[in-house]
Amino acid sequence: MGTISTSVGLASNLPTGEIIDALINAQRGTIDRLASRAEEYGATSGGLNVLSGNLLSLTGSATTLGKETTFDKLTTTVSNPALLSVAPSPDTPVGTYEFEAIRKATTQQIYSKGFANTDTQTLGEGVITIASGGKLATPTPLDILNEGQGVARGVFRITDGSGAAADIDISDAVSVNDVLDLINENTAISVEARAEGDGIILVDTSGQSATDFSVAELNGGHAAEGLGLLKTTAGTTITGDDINTIPGDYTLDLINGGNGLRLIEGAPELRISLTDDPTTEFDVDLDDAVTLQDIADAINDHEDNAGKVLAEVNNGQFTLTDQTGGGGAGSFELTEINDANVLHELGLDVAAVGNTISGERIIGGLDSVLLRNLRGGQGFDQLGSISLTDQSGKTAVVDLSSATSLNDVINAINQAEDTGSKLNLTATFDELGTGIRIIDTTASPSGNLTIADMGGSTLATQLGIAVDASQSSVESGSLNLQYVNAATSLDGYAPGGGTPQTSAFTITDSAGNTATISLSTSVKNIGDVLQRINSNETINVQAQLNETGDGFELIDLAGGAETLTVQDLGGGQAAQGLRLLGEVDTNEGGQQRISSRLTTEIQIDAEDTLNDIAEKLNNANAGLTAAIIDDGSTLNSKRLVLNSTRSGSEGALILDSEGFDLGLTITTRAEDAVLRIGSNPATAFVTTSSTNRFNTGINALIDIKEVSEDPITVTVQRDQDNIINSVQSFVDSYNRIIDAAADLTKFDPDTGERGVLQGEGIVLRLLRRLDSEVTQPVGNLNGPYRSLVDLGITVTSGGKLQLDDEVLKTALDDNPAAVREFFIEADNGLSDRLETTVDAFTDPFTGAISLQNEALTASLQSIDDRIGVLNEILENKRARLVEQYARMETIISELNSQSSAIDRLAALANPGSS
Repeated sequence: MGTISTSVGLASNLPTGEIIDALINAQRGTIDRLASRAEEYGATSGGLNVLSGNLLSLTGSATTLGKETTFDKLTTTVSNPALLSVAPSPDTPVGTYEFEAIRKATTQQIYSKGFANTDTQTLGEGVITIASGGKLATPTPLDILNEGQGVARGVFRITDGSGAAADIDISDAVSVNDVLDLINENTAISVEARAEGDGIILVDTSGQSATDFSVAELNGGHAAEGLGLLKTTAGTTITGDDINTIPGDYTLDLINGGNGLRLIEGAPELRISLTDDPTTEFDVDLDDAVTLQDIADAINDHEDNAGKVLAEVNNGQFTLTDQTGGGGAGSFELTEINDANVLHELGLDVAAVGNTISGERIIGGLDSVLLRNLRGGQGFDQLGSISLTDQSGKTAVVDLSSATSLNDVINAINQAEDTGSKLNLTATFDELGTGIRIIDTTASPSGNLTIADMGGSTLATQLGIAVDASQSSVESGSLNLQYVNAATSLDGYAPGGGTPQTSAFTITDSAGNTATISLSTSVKNIGDVLQRINSNETINVQAQLNETGDGFELIDLAGGAETLTVQDLGGGQAAQGLRLLGEVDTNEGGQQRISSRLTTEIQIDAEDTLNDIAEKLNNANAGLTAAIIDDGSTLNSKRLVLNSTRSGSEGALILDSEGFDLGLTITTRAEDAVLRIGSNPATAFVTTSSTNRFNTGINALIDIKEVSEDPITVTVQRDQDNIINSVQSFVDSYNRIIDAAADLTKFDPDTGERGVLQGEGIVLRLLRRLDSEVTQPVGNLNGPYRSLVDLGITVTSGGKLQLDDEVLKTALDDNPAAVREFFIEADNGLSDRLETTVDAFTDPFTGAISLQNEALTASLQSIDDRIGVLNEILENKRARLVEQYARMETIISELNSQSSAIDRLAALANPGSS
């Protein structure tokens, strides 16, 4: 059967294509009407989307007004920005402050002596030691004195026996040592000042008695009183009051020279056993303790105590009293449990005397370290008397049985007398500051310098100053002040000041046993590490604090033939971070040992040059950088320059070279930055920072740029511009909705043009709701502002809002808290109310606009489906018409063929007719 391949029938010569199109198009009216309706629905949906988008923009600006940060944002004005910069936090109080930039932080710098060249001259074989702690000079901050009340800054006058006077200004002093230096370096008077015990001693060395030796306040201040020195005497010594008094709220992180106290999370640390019958025994959990008094309270308030034992803390010492009356077979004792390390740190590792345990002092004296923290925290076996004999033959015995701090020893030696005449001995710190030196100043020595223990004392021997020889001095060597203990945090312990990774490592003992030790986030301090290792029963290795006070060590107890080893696992660096990958050595008992120390030892070989030494120092990751300079000298112009990688006191390093002489000299000392907060030194307070940045005082980041004696005024105020801009943004967002609604609902009677939402009731409902929110007063607020009009926001013609900046500024000046409340108060604040209104229209599930759009979408889909069906019907009709017309053309063609044949037959029948 033929088909139509052209728009004109070949047989009929009819425009069949046009005829078919006309027949089909005559039936497309329904589809066209549906398409027109779909177009209207689409335009309506588009209009609703425009409205919804503007509503969401309004929600955004209203949400900004509902944030505390909008109203808490602060601005600062600094009177001299070249000296100080201030970045406030949300907690910075609004106000005007006075500062003085007293000192910038400095970074320790050390120069070596000069050498001939850098690449051929060798220095000899030896060891360079770099330590970040262990200094015996520990200045006591003024702000912790007098039970934490500190010392008022100001000026006081000292008058010596000759009548000479000097005004001592401690306005910029930070520590007791600063005060002592100010007095001792003043040449107008003949007075020596020293710290002794918990107070300051002043000695008149003028040798005259023309006037009383006195200390007096100036300018109505209280500096001398705060130092315990407001006194007058006819003698030569002013003994200051105790000012290093320790309150109960002294925090545990400061005890034992800042070593702190390790507590076991989730388990008790201390077991107390009493002497009653039956024996009372209870375990005390100290987890919540922050201060000394908290420790005493945890014991006294224990549910099983009931007054049986009384714990008291007085000036940094604990006393526990068994109040049961005895009668039992047990003894009064304290025991550590759950691998805790609290008794030594709390000074309670002592035996009871009768019904009392009297703890040792855990706070050092002024500018001094505790004796119990020396020798790596071992202290001394027996304190007692020592005998002193100088080279002139003068002799004295000093009783140090009650000594608690190293200064007690030094002062006793320096003040030792033989029948009223002072011995020619001077005790001081050694050159590195890690030990002490006793110098015999006898002009014409005739005998031995002798220092010896008496009775059962071990002090002189264990201090390393016992001597009986014809020499003018004796040095203790390093006294190994402990600055790493069980409470030492792992933060900053790794080489370079990092934190050991939370990964695993293995320890293999000399018997070949291997254990895997994992460091998790719960391992926070050295004590946790020791506990992890010691609790592993696979290996026979003991982990313990070392005797040098700067770390810990692994001791092999297996006694096997293999080598004690530590290895990191799986590419981790936990062991490296714990400084456990060093070489194995042996202790005095011949046991294998691996040491972890904050002290770095660098081996220098005999063939090493200055370049080699600098390279080794830089590769050691020991908290310093090394460089070589040429100082321009004719001879030996090459010098090593060593710089700490951290500024301030935290970057102070102790360097020593053994076996060769680098001739190291500190050219820049590590000092903290100092900032005074307040205009009057008497009432202001002084704070320090290892960097030039401070985060104390007014809860703001303060950076010292330059030092000046001029006061710097800093004004902190609310950022009103930020608030006003946020309110203006809200007004603009609101007005865009009004403009959009007007455009979408417009009607031009002249042209008949309509907006796509003209006549839609949802627009009217929306405008009414919004108008109600911005015009109706709110009655559930505490402040004086009840409506936007009160804040300078009015409704103009056409329903738009207009902001009067000045009215809003006045409100912010008068009552910023009330303005803040108006916008952010929960439920009743404008932000929450607008969010509720907008959600009623835009919520994707329940919003009126969302629901209407959903209905329109459904209708559009229905129309689209119907049009598809109708189009399919018409296409089927078209196919039938095409087929019908094709058959017609075939029939016509056949008829035409038949007609031609008849004509030929007729012609044959009537040949003459043509």
